[in-house]
Amino acid sequence: MQTSFLSRILSIVFLCTLMACTPVPISQLYHGKTITDVQIIPLSGSGPQQGNWSTFDMVIDYQYQVENDRLHISGTGMLSQHYQLLYAAVRQLRVYLFLLDDSGRVKQTVPLSAFLSNAEDTFRFDQSVVLAPEIKAFSFGYSGYAYENEDQFYFDQLPN
Repeated sequence: MQTSFLSRILSIVFLCTLMACTPVPISQLYHGKTITDVQIIPLSGSGPQQGNWSTFDMVIDYQYQVENDRLHISGTGMLSQHYQLLYAAVRQLRVYLFLLDDSGRVKQTVPLSAFLSNAEDTFRFDQSVVLAPEIKAFSFGYSGYAYENEDQFYFDQLPN
């Protein structure tokens, strides 16, 4: 009788631990958070569009087109001159495309390929995403580490 009770308790503890450790899918990262500190680009369905998105840390040149319920976006990105002048390499870089509703809230997060080893490198991305009806705009975000010898610097621009 006590063994059965103890095994039930252990099973419940195991399930709770397993549920707490389950990673959030990338598409749900930052879901519901708001973009406030950077440029938000309204989606336009009138043919191919292009632009430039930049912060102190990063510059992204992009081209996109909306056809039916699909966004096709491509472009290039690089670290700003600040990082190119002060740091030799990039330890880690994650770049995201945030799909937003009309109030700037993240509805979906799309990871972009951004492999840099040298601070002067450029990365390219090319994505096609199905748009939910509430998606009205997009923006970018990132987090990473740049370093030079023993000096390491963390930088990011993510939704609040």
